[in-house]
Amino acid sequence: MFSKIKNVIVFDTETVGIRDKQLLEIAAASLSITRNGFVEQQEKKRFESIIKGNNNISKSLLDFQSFVSNEPRLFIAHNICFDIAVLKNNGFTGYLEEDIHLCSLKVIRQMNDEIFPYPYLMDKTSKGKLSKNLSSVYAGLFGNRFTNAHTALADVNALCKIVLHPSFSQTINKIYPHAFDR
Repeated sequence: MFSKIKNVIVFDTETVGIRDKQLLEIAAASLSITRNGFVEQQEKKRFESIIKGNNNISKSLLDFQSFVSNEPRLFIAHNICFDIAVLKNNGFTGYLEEDIHLCSLKVIRQMNDEIFPYPYLMDKTSKGKLSKNLSSVYAGLFGNRFTNAHTALADVNALCKIVLHPSFSQTINKIYPHAFDR
């Protein structure tokens, strides 16, 4: 599945506006991929869009495009459909046909209870189920919450730590057998 992938980009967007989803900031980290899963991040960046006009948004999208390169990529975000829609709504056109989008939320939903050693730290939803929001998942895996949640860079740092957790790659292999074959 990931055999043609050269770059793994973990990213997050923060927005303002309910309908427009105007881009406020993007943060991204670059990871390596091996036969055993993902490897420590190589580089991390934050791209800020000050919402005063399209020039700032265009500049941050161009900077983001430059960061993610033009080789086949695996994009990972916690709710990737939302983040991809935000990028598209704000004019990002740099997708390649070979790109793969992986929603960490989908992977996390497949993780079983034994992977979360601290389920009591996770928030309960109104229906009594464990919440799978980024802060709750982080607390479930690492025993504490991360600071500055809902800022793009803090969310990317937390998501990278989750993605680098061995159980994340193991779960991907359960969902997509041979995903890491090279």
